[in-house]
Amino acid sequence: MVFEVNATELRWEMSRILGQVQHGKKIAVIAMHGKPIGAIVPMEDLHRIWEKQDDETHGERDPVTGKRPSVLMTKYGVWSDALAARIRRVKEMGE
Repeated sequence: MVFEVNATELRWEMSRILGQVQHGKKIAVIAMHGKPIGAIVPMEDLHRIWEKQDDETHGERDPVTGKRPSVLMTKYGVWSDALAARIRRVKEMGE
């Protein structure tokens, strides 16, 4: 459930609002002059947001291992493990 709270009310009623978020699993949308400026969300919702951001940045977790595909950082950018392995094979063949 989502409820709106203005910045002044938030200042005076912080502990009550945090209790509603923590125990009621509600989302408090903070408004200033009638415009939403932020939100207070339960930690489990925040963890889901972070997980989704990680999926977008680093790839989704493998359903079997639970691990993300690792990456190789180079001065040219981010390369996948498959590309890194291919480069290693080419270098080994040349040696």
